[in-house]
Amino acid sequence: ETGGDEPIIFLTTDVQKDHYYCVVRAWAVINGSLQTRLLEREKVVSVGQIQDLADKWQLVQNGIRGSRVFLDGNYNTGQVQRIAAENGWMVFRGDKAADFRHPDGLRRIYSDMQYIDIGEGTSNPRSRYVGQIRFSKNAALNRLSLIRSIKLEDDSHVWTYADNAGSVYERQINAWHKISKTAPDGRRFYDFINRDSKDDHYGDCEQQQIVCAAMAGLVGVDGIEDENNENDAE
Repeated sequence: ETGGDEPIIFLTTDVQKDHYYCVVRAWAVINGSLQTRLLEREKVVSVGQIQDLADKWQLVQNGIRGSRVFLDGNYNTGQVQRIAAENGWMVFRGDKAADFRHPDGLRRIYSDMQYIDIGEGTSNPRSRYVGQIRFSKNAALNRLSLIRSIKLEDDSHVWTYADNAGSVYERQINAWHKISKTAPDGRRFYDFINRDSKDDHYGDCEQQQIVCAAMAGLVGVDGIEDENNENDAE
């Protein structure tokens, strides 16, 4: 049981040529401590199956007015934007930027929402626009790595998944490895390398989950400097 405050649930999706990888994860602050657990992970082959997952967990799907369903738009961007618009979902775009400046002057790991006009060919005028948010892929990887390492007072982990999540899920969430590098000026910093670039789809979904939690104010990633600068290796 999650207990405490009502959990917030997000569905994030990695888009492939003819199938999709989906992660449903719950986030909650329980007795003052953040906890998050995997509810479901699925490889599906149709938009309808994503809809079924969203409906199963009673997720908000109101498009630019608010949604807890997100699609990765870095592959086949135009088609993904149309699918998201038609179903009341949002689009994420991973980016090389370290962070994004917001109107309040703070820099965050995600951008302001972009309102994308998907143009002609939409049967429903209400679905003409889709919300798109860019995020720093490196910063999301940093925060995911950090939260996976944190333990509670009872020695349990903050970030969890069930034992039966499967070997495919475990392999893909561990595709990215954190390494130390040395800059030309001698400063050491952290970066990530992908040791399994063709099989990291659930990992991509979990990166998107971190951004969702950041936007919901559940993880401390807002308005801070990039971790590369904060955590220089000794």
